[in-house]
Formats: sequence, structure tokens, C-alpha cells
Amino acid sequence: MKKTGIVTLLLLLSTQACADPPKRVAFIFSSFRDTTAKDPIDKKSTWRNAAGTYQAIRELGVPKEYITILYNDKNPDKQDNSIALKGEIDEMPLLEGTYEKLEQAFREKTKNLNRGDEVILSILSHGGDDGVLYPDYGENISGLQLSMLINTTKAKTAAFYSACNSETLLDRSVARYAAQVSATNRTHLSWSDRNYCSNADFFSAFTTRAADTDKNGKVSFEEAVAYTSKKWRTYKHDFLDQYILNSYLYPNDFDNPVDLDYENKKALVNNLVCDPVLKRGAYLPVSWTLEKR
Repeated sequence: MKKTGIVTLLLLLSTQACADPPKRVAFIFSSFRDTTAKDPIDKKSTWRNAAGTYQAIRELGVPKEYITILYNDKNPDKQDNSIALKGEIDEMPLLEGTYEKLEQAFREKTKNLNRGDEVILSILSHGGDDGVLYPDYGENISGLQLSMLINTTKAKTAAFYSACNSETLLDRSVARYAAQVSATNRTHLSWSDRNYCSNADFFSAFTTRAADTDKNGKVSFEEAVAYTSKKWRTYKHDFLDQYILNSYLYPNDFDNPVDLDYENKKALVNNLVCDPVLKRGAYLPVSWTLEKR
């Protein structure tokens, strides 16, 4: 090999070795008021869900400085979670859980990201069968709005939406470089409580060896979806079904504030289906997934 060729090769290898790793930023959006809960497994559950999701994202290697938490009215009961990183998350600044604050933070934190960088977006709120989120704070949010917001960054995005009928959020999505996952399909209810959060399960899948079913050393989005679905079915079968039928107290702010009769509780059990649905953007590389760094 000529001397010039060797020099060129060494320079190339040196450049690759010194290249900055992809940047990562994450957003945890929770606008799900639980102050009207009557049942013990519902009370103060939203902060526990946010904390569990935070820990799952930190385990992926995302620095805490690059995680933004948007939480209800910014006043959680910070004593009420048991994650390993409790002391760390207790010190995290909080923004209000409104779309206005989410949009501002998203645009600011992602404006300098490039195609090789990554964004993580976790949302917990209320949903309907019309492709719209109904947060307890701030204005309603359509799936189209979310996808257009995602398109304001060049980075690849992994988004998880936990809400009832959340597949409808994907119907009008125009996100090009994103893997968007809904917690359930278009016709069923989603669920979260003090013991269960599909957002945390989904993002923890990427650092869980059991989720890597093809044993290739990486967890694909499809494998993460399957892992999250299995975790839900196990929780529902082993605990939730019988708890709802025999003990569950319906929240005060629903149409019927009295306890449901057995038939209505059975109907609720049958309508809970937290089987995630994945939608890939048209330009998202098929091989891309989240990995621990």
C-alpha cells in the first residue's frame, strides 16, 4: 500500500475513534390526575409511574441532565415511590404536564440534534377513540400534533403512548424518523396503577436479556412490544382481574361514582387490553433500536 494510502486510512480510523457518540434526550410527560382515586392501587400512582419510567430510561444510559419531566401540576408526593434512583429523581426539576410546556421543551432540547442522535418520548394521559389525548392539565393533544412535533427534530425518535384507545393516535401520524408505540389498540382501554406501568415495561425491555428472544444481542422494537405485552398479560392474569372483580373501588370522577356491580366489573376486565401496537416511520432505518450505552 502506498504511503499516502496508509496515512489516509489512519486518519479515517482516528476520526471514527474520536467521533462523538450519538446524543440522547428524553421526555417523560404525565398529565393524569389521580387525586380523585378511591382505590389504594390508584392513589398517588402517577408519580410512581413517572419514576419507574425515569429509571428505565436512565438504565439505557441517558444522563439525567438530558431527561425532562413534565408532571401534572408539578406537585407530586415525592416520598411515594420505591425506585433505586429515588434520591436522584427527587432532585429533578419538573415542568407542568401540558402540551404547551412539552412543545417548548421538545423544540429547545432537540434543536441541535442530528440524524444519528436519538429522542425518547414517554406519554401517560387519557385517550379516546378519536385520535386525541385528553390531559388533566392544559389543552387536548392530537396524534397528528405529536407526530408533527416529532418531525421538528432530525433525530430518530422512540415514542410510547399510554392512553385508552391509543392506537388511534397513530392513524394520522406523519412522523418520518420515529418508532411510535401505543399501549393498546383502537377499541380497548389502557391501564396503569401503583404496581403496573406499561411505559416503564416498554423502555426497560431494551436492557432486559429475556426480551431478546432471537438472542442477537439487541432488543428490537418488535421484541420490546412482545415483552411489554407479556408483562401485561401476566400482571392481569395473576392479580388484576380478580382484584377488579372482588375489591376494586371505582374513581370518584367517573360518570357513576358508586361501586360497580359484578357484571360491570367483568365488562371492565374484558375491555382492558394493554397489547402495544407499533408504527414505524417511512424513513426510519429498519435496523435501528434503543441500546444501552
